[in-house]
Amino acid sequence: MTPQILPMLIPKTPRELRTLSDMVLPSDCPPNELSSDQVPQFVVLACDDNPDVDSVQWMVNLLKYRRNPSGAGQSATFDGTHARVTFYSCGQYLDQNPILRKAHREAFDQGHEIGNHSQHHPHGGDFTV
Repeated sequence: MTPQILPMLIPKTPRELRTLSDMVLPSDCPPNELSSDQVPQFVVLACDDNPDVDSVQWMVNLLKYRRNPSGAGQSATFDGTHARVTFYSCGQYLDQNPILRKAHREAFDQGHEIGNHSQHHPHGGDFTV
């Protein structure tokens, strides 16, 4: 990949705020001279906004009986643990819908994570640095 193409990989970061660490190309080599079979694969599941009860319940039910492979039994790499999702939810939806709040509470009680996705989800097109 040429250096001219590199800035296009980070189009939302204003040029004057970019640092050299932003310009590092992806690597297909694991760190610290590890072999590929020594590095666990992490898959992160996250859901954005979450205004609908059905979609929250669908995701929780989808993952209810799914587990990460047992691997070597290392808790640090989540071997054998339940698959989980993070719901980044808008507060306004939770404020307006007690059934949705209950669905989020049940998801949390089952080990899923609830993250704050703002109160009103303003459109970011007009945001300044």
